[in-house]
Amino acid sequence: MLCTHPQAGAGPRITAGRGLLRWFGPWTLAVLPLAAAAAAPPLSHSPGPLAWLPALLVALWAWLLRRRPETAQAIGFRRSAIAVITVLSGRYLLWRSTNTLNLTAPGASALSVLLLAAEVTLLGHGLLQLWPAWFREPPVAEEAEQAARELDQRILRHPQRLQAVDVLVPSRGEPLELVERCLRGCLALDYPRVAVWLLDDTGRPELADLCGQLGCCYLARADHHHAKAGNLNHALAHLRGELLVVFDAMWCPNGTSCDAPSVCLTIRGWPWCRPPRAI
Repeated sequence: MLCTHPQAGAGPRITAGRGLLRWFGPWTLAVLPLAAAAAAPPLSHSPGPLAWLPALLVALWAWLLRRRPETAQAIGFRRSAIAVITVLSGRYLLWRSTNTLNLTAPGASALSVLLLAAEVTLLGHGLLQLWPAWFREPPVAEEAEQAARELDQRILRHPQRLQAVDVLVPSRGEPLELVERCLRGCLALDYPRVAVWLLDDTGRPELADLCGQLGCCYLARADHHHAKAGNLNHALAHLRGELLVVFDAMWCPNGTSCDAPSVCLTIRGWPWCRPPRAI
């Protein structure tokens, strides 16, 4: 069997061609609805088939984007979607503010402007949530895995040098069995320096007895202002740990829940994170 070697330079050209296709492909698709939206006259001026062309092209473009999962597409596809939505939103607001306002009387003018302001607020709120998706996601999973490995080594070598963790369980009227299950899960955390605090906002004696049996710290306050936030703020003056983990009584942590705050502190100095737990 004869094998022929590829010609010199063929490989890079193919790779570059695919890269250009991956980058310019979504933008080529996005240009179609944008151009149609820019060229089409308002509906009030042209009620014919031309007025529906932008909507048809947007539907076609959206169907083409949905043919593959987002995780399998290049970032250009996502950015093209953000660009199209932003431009079409601006196009709609331009038409809305120049062709639909009723300024014939003071009452009608006030109501018309008020409705336009509500639409601008609604669209702006949606776009503010959409625009951060333009940027690439940071490699959080890889950094977390690396930090977790470093934390495991620190636990084996110098466990007393780890950050002390205070685990807070705020409670207000939950059943005794539910609170006990959460406290037992907190006491079973696989971390060398843990102090478990039950923050009882109802002052029940049975919870104080339970903490004495399990070896937890019990804390109650005389007043009950500001509900759960006030309960947590009251506990801060009594804590000595460097990190905090908060579990509601309905949650039961798993064995690695205290690793999450230390990992978050190791990578980028994150001030908060969500540890793994089960309901």
